[in-house]
Amino acid sequence: MEMSFREIFTLHFPVNVWTLSQFVSSRSSSQNWGNSPARLCASAGVSDVGGCAIRNSIRELRLKQGEMTQQELADRIGVTRQTVNAIERDKYSPSLEVAFQIAAVFKEPLEQVFRYEKAKR
Repeated sequence: MEMSFREIFTLHFPVNVWTLSQFVSSRSSSQNWGNSPARLCASAGVSDVGGCAIRNSIRELRLKQGEMTQQELADRIGVTRQTVNAIERDKYSPSLEVAFQIAAVFKEPLEQVFRYEKAKR
């Protein structure tokens, strides 16, 4: 039995991630939503934008991988070092494709690299 990408995706990842990605991808470019964590939270219907955050463990995973540099990671996933830096510092949320590529480089499940959590106040 062949499964669609959505069926496979929802088996492995929380439904809210799929819903969020569909919502963001359905927005027209003229609306200029961007990929900042605050905008993603707002577009997911979270009324208190400061109440959620997308966090990651990229720096820890890079160091665990024998001091992998941001440039080395960037080269492996096909983005710039500046993009890796922004993602690592929680200033930018990667596309699903880039998030999956990062997780694959570290041979970790996506939810071990990225997590959605309440912001600390």
